[in-house]
Amino acid sequence: VQLALCSEEDTDAVVGDFSTAFMHTPLLEVVYIESPVEAEEDRVVVWEAGCALNGMRIAAKAFHGYLSGILVNDYDFIQGITNVCAFYQPENNLRIGVHVDDPLCTCKIAQIKILFEQLNNKLTVKMTFPMGSKIPTSFLGSQYWKKGRVFIESVGDGYIENTLAAVDEMKNCSPKPTPGVKRKLDDEELVFVRRSRHTMYRKVIGKMIFIIPQKPKARYSIKE
Repeated sequence: VQLALCSEEDTDAVVGDFSTAFMHTPLLEVVYIESPVEAEEDRVVVWEAGCALNGMRIAAKAFHGYLSGILVNDYDFIQGITNVCAFYQPENNLRIGVHVDDPLCTCKIAQIKILFEQLNNKLTVKMTFPMGSKIPTSFLGSQYWKKGRVFIESVGDGYIENTLAAVDEMKNCSPKPTPGVKRKLDDEELVFVRRSRHTMYRKVIGKMIFIIPQKPKARYSIKE
């Protein structure tokens, strides 16, 4: 939706990155962590965390609340109701969509630069080049080009090949129509799947589902 509006309004699209995002985030509750081995302290001693850290379940939520407060209170953004990760600044027609610590900004490039300079007074954020027609911009596992008012989205190079390579049996497979078994397996043929293989199966299916919007033909039924 954000890129569609950017196309309609003929503005620029820029991806950013909040560096060490969680390290900027104050915690709203007390969290204790084990001391690092380098501290050479008794292992029964724990430390009180002074900020959010990678690996904490509340880290992403805490950072989102912290960033939302900055955008809304300091820079007059309006936060979305149905999508709380979307922000809009009416005065400059500036939109931001935030996925954890990766912001996508759409507006005229001069205004986007001003915003990034302002945000760097509060936390560290890097700004990439605007989406263009020559060099793809990576964002959330996909690549984007902008030609005129048209955005082109594609999965990264080697994405499908690397996904298939995760399954040893599919490294040298050839394309087939809808796969599936033609007969019902006997009870003796049914075995429990190992935990490692079950994890691999779910990972591969998840990676294939991710690219369905870009490659609808990747949607097919999967059997044993």
